[in-house]
Amino acid sequence: MPKFGSLLEKIALTLWVGGLWAIGYIAAPVLFTQLADKQLAGNLAGSMFVVIAYVGMACGAYLLLYRINQYGSAVFKQGFFLGSTGDVVDYARDTFRHTAYYGRLERTSHA
Repeated sequence: MPKFGSLLEKIALTLWVGGLWAIGYIAAPVLFTQLADKQLAGNLAGSMFVVIAYVGMACGAYLLLYRINQYGSAVFKQGFFLGSTGDVVDYARDTFRHTAYYGRLERTSHA
């Protein structure tokens, strides 16, 4: 019989990934095809993505803490953790570049 922490790990991962798939590939497209008001569809889809983002942060925090509890400080030397950290850094860098570029573009277009 699996331990409660292991079971909760599987539930958290399933909830997080399943929620992303359900909203991203089912709910949002259905909203845009079924609602005549596309702005309303966008607002509803955006609200669902905000909720699943909070679910993802909570599940991700639990999964990280669970992993640290299982493996101790060795978890920071494992390949999946290093790969995930690199992805986060790349995302933050790309977001900053995108914001900086379009911010400059927006300032010059209003001049």
